[in-house]
Amino acid sequence: MRYLSHIVMASALAAAMGFAVPASAQATRTWVSGVGDDLNPCSRTAPCQTFAGAIVKTASGGEINCLDAGLYGMVTITKSISIICEGQTGKIQPELTYENRFGAIVVEAGPDDKVFLSGLDIRGGNWAGQGGIAFLSGKELHVRNSTFHNLGSCAIGVSDAGSVLLENITSSANFCGLGLHRSSAGTLNFTARNIRITDSLRSGITVGTSSSTASVKGVVSESLIATTTDDSWGFDNHGITANASSGQIHLTIENSIIKDQKVGAIDARGAGAILGVRGSVIAHNMLGVSSQGGARVSSYGDNILLDNVSNGSFTNSATKK
Repeated sequence: MRYLSHIVMASALAAAMGFAVPASAQATRTWVSGVGDDLNPCSRTAPCQTFAGAIVKTASGGEINCLDAGLYGMVTITKSISIICEGQTGKIQPELTYENRFGAIVVEAGPDDKVFLSGLDIRGGNWAGQGGIAFLSGKELHVRNSTFHNLGSCAIGVSDAGSVLLENITSSANFCGLGLHRSSAGTLNFTARNIRITDSLRSGITVGTSSSTASVKGVVSESLIATTTDDSWGFDNHGITANASSGQIHLTIENSIIKDQKVGAIDARGAGAILGVRGSVIAHNMLGVSSQGGARVSSYGDNILLDNVSNGSFTNSATKK
């Protein structure tokens, strides 16, 4: 009897201590579906309905997949995670509220966290401040094969975060395409490859620093920045702007097309802004190339400036390496 009583007590203790942990443990891979339910475990056979519902059930370093094309809601990411919707587009409609107008996806991850996003379609209502992806903290952000449309801020905005890789991105009719800024000590490194930015209300790509100890180093390659929108909003369009009001910007633009900007195709400002342009076409802009405040914009000699109201001028020539 004493032995049996010990067994009963042990069983009761195990239940009290919660040995149902495996049922609530986070999975390394989860799924969402337009017909899912966030009360589900987010498995392939019982998927969740939103990214926000799936991310709390996905372990750090894990992966969320889309079973079908659906509207999966806004999400804040605070850990290493992958959201992959290749072949089954994951759509997000940012909410039109003052509290949630800063980004459909907000990344506020730790200093060692890496975030990978692919196959997303984010569409807004042109509300001021309503952005696509806001990368505020984390080690790495990789976004590929995604589209952004009709947002009142940048399709992808990066502020004082780690390194960024952007591939096969389409931005159309947003306030700006890419915004990359560093205001604190350290370096933001980015690569933007095969980026198509059309009809931005204000700017295609804006790069900035605002601290003497801040720097941004980036490459824009094989990309198109074009504006064909009318002037009903009253904004002036810029292609690529680099503003080193303080700190350093080192930017390379290669094998790209910048055209139809109402103000300038390439505009560099501040003594810390150093740009190099190679193999690119700068056409049908009000002003092709401009530099102010000691900024340098170098040509590698193989660029084409065509039918601009004013071509402007490069500050110097550079030699290909």
